[in-house]
Amino acid sequence: MERTSILTGLVLSLACFHFDAQAGPVTFYYEGVVTELAPDISPSSPFSTLEIGDLFSGNVMFDSGAEPSGEDPFAIFFDSIISASGTLDQIEFSGPVPGVNGILIGDDAGNGLFDQYSINFIGHYGNTISLPTVLQLVDPSATMFTDLGLPLTPPDISILSPENRTFRIGDLEAPLASGLLIRLVPEPATLFLLSIGCLVLVRRRGAARTPDKSGFHSVRGSPTYH
Repeated sequence: MERTSILTGLVLSLACFHFDAQAGPVTFYYEGVVTELAPDISPSSPFSTLEIGDLFSGNVMFDSGAEPSGEDPFAIFFDSIISASGTLDQIEFSGPVPGVNGILIGDDAGNGLFDQYSINFIGHYGNTISLPTVLQLVDPSATMFTDLGLPLTPPDISILSPENRTFRIGDLEAPLASGLLIRLVPEPATLFLLSIGCLVLVRRRGAARTPDKSGFHSVRGSPTYH
């Protein structure tokens, strides 16, 4: 009986997490290391102090209930980014600035290509310039996704080789900086709040199933005597 209760609690907790995540914003935390810099950065630019090995990190919040804004048989784009912020070494950035801001999901769908996942936003860097920013994962084994839905947890980047987990700041043809993505995880505070909410919901469901010792129980708020 005790084992059944534990299993029931776990199932309810998972269901609660899934429901709450779908009902509102979800935040991912990311970290990366700069491996390449544009060769023509001006000495007067706020980016002139950047070096190989600098840390790129931040948070991105997206609407987990966003509807797709465009799709084809193998890819779908969710115009879902609510906010993005972080630092590139000592340079702070925030967003999104109007432009292409969303999450792209690509599933090989049996075509023998690859799966991909990319977070795209326009970030305002150092209060001086707005730049397209992309966090991109590519899975040549095409096992990352089985459909084109919006994941509520980030893909596991540890299974990807370095060249398949990257970030880019700036234009595709001539980025200001690019590098290796080393971490992409749910934001800890979000997980904590969701966990607390799940525990409260499970306790309430359990209490609703427990008969009142007085012989009364509530039906839609009205006491009924047995």
